[in-house]
Amino acid sequence: MPDLPFEESRELSEKCRENGLALISLVAPTTSDKRLQAIGGAAQGFLYCVSSLGVTGVRSHFHPDVFSFLARVRKACDSPIAVGFGISSSAQVEELKGRADGFIVGSAIVGQVEKHAKRLERPDERAQALDDIREHLERTLLRNSKVVEKIEGAIKESLSLISPENKSMKCEKSTV
Repeated sequence: MPDLPFEESRELSEKCRENGLALISLVAPTTSDKRLQAIGGAAQGFLYCVSSLGVTGVRSHFHPDVFSFLARVRKACDSPIAVGFGISSSAQVEELKGRADGFIVGSAIVGQVEKHAKRLERPDERAQALDDIREHLERTLLRNSKVVEKIEGAIKESLSLISPENKSMKCEKSTV
């Protein structure tokens, strides 16, 4: 649920738990220590750490403060932490290695879905297009094949949004 303030999330959080789902909260470098403690203490599943300020999308490097921010998050939260917003290269993954438990590569996936949209719409080409996307993401983002195994399911789940019943779906980059 995007843009849901933590203070207003209790009801949805309870409904998620009742249905075996985790409500994933976001924290940003501007999150105060007090607020980080509250959000981190209530985290379900994992805590999504926004790597930068501004809109999501591909970036070439991180702001230097991201590393101290991740240390603050690690101190405030026992749940796994995943970093997102602009993860687009294996160099960035390596740079964050040991500081995060996972990486969210939404813009990189959206870019590949856009590139292969026509093939993804064709049932006879969809499986190969998905394999091509996976291979590209592995080659571009990962150097360690064990990491690939951990995120492969998430990639497939994200890409499953394109189905034969929804052939007119257009993928657009998020500006939130």
